[in-house]
This record gives sequence, structure tokens and C-alpha cells, in this order.
Amino acid sequence: MPNSYKVSIKQPKDSQGSHSQSPPPITESFTVEVLEQQKAWREYEDSKYDSPILNRLVPIPIFYYCRWKILSIFHTRLLFGVVLGEVLFFLLLVGGLAGVLAAMGMGNDEDNADATGSVAIIPAALSFAFACRNSLWILFTGLPFERALTWHKICAYLSVLVGAWHGYVYREWDITGLLLTGSMASLCIFSLWPIRRKVFEAFLRLHWILFLLVIVAAFTHDAGAIVFGAGLWAFDIICRLFIALYNYHKRKDVLAVRLPSNVIRITFLKEDFKYKAGQYCFICVPGVSLFEWHPFSLSSSPHENKVSIHIRVLGDWTQKLYNYIAETRAITVYLDGPYGAPCLDIDGSRYKHFLFVSGGIGITPMQSICNDIMYQRRRGRDVKKVLFVWSVRDLFMVSSVLEYDKEYFNKVTDHRLPYSFSPDLLVRGEPQDEVMENYFHLTKERDSARFVEANIHPEIQPELKFGRPNLPELFAKMKGHAQESKTRRVAVLTCGPSSLVDTVEKLCVTNSSAGVTFEFHKEVFEF
Repeated sequence: MPNSYKVSIKQPKDSQGSHSQSPPPITESFTVEVLEQQKAWREYEDSKYDSPILNRLVPIPIFYYCRWKILSIFHTRLLFGVVLGEVLFFLLLVGGLAGVLAAMGMGNDEDNADATGSVAIIPAALSFAFACRNSLWILFTGLPFERALTWHKICAYLSVLVGAWHGYVYREWDITGLLLTGSMASLCIFSLWPIRRKVFEAFLRLHWILFLLVIVAAFTHDAGAIVFGAGLWAFDIICRLFIALYNYHKRKDVLAVRLPSNVIRITFLKEDFKYKAGQYCFICVPGVSLFEWHPFSLSSSPHENKVSIHIRVLGDWTQKLYNYIAETRAITVYLDGPYGAPCLDIDGSRYKHFLFVSGGIGITPMQSICNDIMYQRRRGRDVKKVLFVWSVRDLFMVSSVLEYDKEYFNKVTDHRLPYSFSPDLLVRGEPQDEVMENYFHLTKERDSARFVEANIHPEIQPELKFGRPNLPELFAKMKGHAQESKTRRVAVLTCGPSSLVDTVEKLCVTNSSAGVTFEFHKEVFEF
């Protein structure tokens, strides 16, 4: 890819024959280089970057090695995507609450009635504690934050149920108790509201108001013990504010550019921004909305000199961001992070076979992890086989193609893939060898007469496949590689549409036999 490029834009005519407004010519420098790394690969060398603060306090690789060894049995995946440790914790939590309340009975004894209120505080405090991105619970268990949020919701529901039981047993009208239980119930209802994204800012403000009501009602209702959970949550808020300000002051020339096919790329020099492959950051763009933070995966890998984030226009906020970036320029961005770690032990030597499955913009975390693993292989990591699958809809079939898009592709593409594949996502691919195989699928076939227009050249694009990927066949192929190498485990990582993710998860279960286990990790952002 050239060090810089200039694209002259042809202004398309509108229906009245006049020239419509279009972005000005783009001139930018986007040279990606591999940072020098002389050291041989070491297990868990990057695990200290799981979170921006707490993990940095424990930078010793042996800690993460011991954590996985001790807790590996609790990370065993069961049905419906849950793991053994979560099942045991749920049984302990629900069983403990039910047992204590049953022991207290339903009598009118005032002490028992008060005691049920003390029990109701436990799930409420846990609900606050599980909402923390910077959490000792996450540090010592390796539980991903997005999974912790599930427990945040479960504990909130339990607090409402136990709080209602406390009110029933107490049998006295108490406005502060009703306010506390009602506020927690409202938070639970809003967490399930299917249209919350369309009214995000209003919901966010109400969300904060309800949280404050819970705190105030807790203290006025003599339930101040909830402060143990709320205090952790407040500490997390302070940490996140500090991280965002620190990242902002360290950033220089945060470059934003609109790419073809409704993709936005944000880049900045890596410098001392430390992160792991596959992580994500919460992003706030004050020019769009000062109140909204949204998570996006880092598409670059840690060994590169620039950090990249690719954003697909999929909702109201991303559309506003796309409109805000009318031209390639530096913009103000606050970054909270990086966060995230796969629920698989990929930082160690446990896995030697990897299967990556992504759909659309879901390639971003998969590409980051895959490129990093191949780079680690060059530094001495034992990697036997990597299969990388990326399926993309043919956008040229469902949307018009602007002259700007064509100009951009003609300047930057190496014609390795058709135009429908998100631009600028494979330019940093690692050198190919016999270990890695790529399968790039265009999921909607088109009239061959339009192949040239869409940069479809099967004769010089050997990795291009038409139609949906044959995942059962790829699983069988990977299983054969694992058996040939006498390897028991295959790491399967996926990110994309829910239908694709669900299919991959089912195939992991059905193909885990004959001495080979497919261990599954998915990337989803639903918070």
C-alpha cells in the first residue's frame, strides 16, 4: 500500500442536473509498520493489558498462568453458552438466598422482618459490583466484562424479588422501601426495553436518575450496606474518567476518514497505548454526543505502529458520526479502555490450532487476534494450523456505488478481494505460509457480466469463494489437522451476525468427539 494517496472526487449530478455536495479530495498518510520486537514469545506476556488499571498492578505472567490452571475447570462450557463456574455461582447465590429466607419464615416477628431486608441488600450490592469494568472480580476470575454484565442484571432481578418479599413479610407501608424496590424494578425493565437504542440519550439520563434514587432510598431505608457495592461502582466510574482523560491527553492526530461501503476508520499512533489483540474501547465523540459511549473493537494488532478502529454504520449514532466526518480530518475522541479478553486461554500454549469465523465488520477483533498469533509464531510460538473464514454480503448488489468508492478502491486495493469486502481491513495481513488458510466468502452471487465492475476476478483471487461458507466441512478439516498433530483442543473464535455465531457454537458441540474438543469464544457487544 502506498505511503500516501490522493483521490480526486467526481461530483455526481442529482436529479435536477446540478452537482450534489461530496467529500473533498482525501490526502492522508497511512503507513502501517511492524514495531521491532527482538524478544522471543513468552506465555501470558500481554495478559497484564486485560484492563487499563487493575491488571497493570499484577504484571507477572505467572499470575495469569496460575489463574487459568486453577480456574480452568470452572471455564468449562456447558449448554446455552454458560460455563460451569457460572452455574455453580448461580446455584450458590439463589440457593443461599432462598435458604436464608426460608429459615426466617413468614412470621410477624419484627427481627425476622428486618433480617429479610438485610438479605435483600446482598443481590442489590452485587448488582452494582458486577457493573464495574475495572473489577477485582474480573481480575481474579478472568470473567469477561460483558459476561459480568449478565450477572449484573440477574442480581438486579433477584434484588427486586427479595425486596418485594421483604415488603410482604414486613407488612407495613414504607415509602422509602417502595422507592428502593421500584427504582430497582425500573432499571430491570429498562434493561429489557427493546427500543432503548432509539431513545438512548433520554434512557441514559433516566438510568442515572434511577441509580441515584436507589442510593438515596437505600440510605433513608436503613439499607446503607448497599454502599459496599455502590462504592465499587463509584470507584469504577472514577477510574473510567481517569482512563478517558489519560488516553485523550496521550493521543495525537486522531485521524478519522470515511471509507467506502459506509465504514469509518479512526487511527492514531500507538506510542505508549498498550493493549491486547481483540480488545475493544468505549468511544465518545463530543462533536456527536457528549453523553454516549459505544464499544468498538480494535482492528489493529499490538505489534503495529498505528492503532486502528473500523466502525460500520449500523445505527443512529454511527450514522451521525459518519455525517460528522465530512472530510478526512483530526477529531476529538475520548477512549475508555482498552478492555476485554477472550474466555479461552489463548495467551498460553494451550492451543496450537485456531479457527476464526467472522461475518461483515465482525472481522475486526478476529483479524486483530489472528494477525497477533501469526506474529507470535514468527517469534517462536508453536502454532500448527489456522483457518480464517470471513463472509461478506455483496453490497454492490443492494446499494448504489458512488464514484468516490470506485476512486478509493482503484487507488488502495491490491485486487485481492472484490469491492464488497470492507476496505482497508486486510492490508496488514501477515505473510502467508502453509500454516494459515483463508476463506473469503461473497454470500450473494451476482451476474457474471458485472464481475469487472465489482472487482470480482476469480482467476486471480484464489481465496475468494461464492456463497455461504461450508462450516461443517471446515470443522471436519480442522478436526483432521488436530488428529494428525495429536492435539486435543481447537480454539474457535467468532464474531458476526447472531445466526452465524449460533451456528458456529452448535458445530463446536457436535464436532467435539474422537479425542478433539472445539472450545468456543464469541464476541458480542450488547451493552
